[in-house]
Amino acid sequence: MRHPIVDQLISSILNQIRHERDGFDIASSVVKGCVDIFLSLQADHSITVYKQILEPQILEHSLAFYSQEGKHLLNTCDSTEFLKRVGS
Repeated sequence: MRHPIVDQLISSILNQIRHERDGFDIASSVVKGCVDIFLSLQADHSITVYKQILEPQILEHSLAFYSQEGKHLLNTCDSTEFLKRVGS
């Protein structure tokens, strides 16, 4: 299932996630609908297309985002403010 439309759809989902993390409103029902499609498709007997293709990319982008965000907070916040932000 590696068709150009799949790559475009994954890119769109990742962009929407990034926009939401940046504080913008997104059409979360549309993103959920796209993710649900990946969840409903079977890549092989026991794994979904979501698990095989989309989830690894979401996790990779999440790791990069939260690593950068954590470094930013460590550099810009005192310990009390840092704990408030990471605890919420």
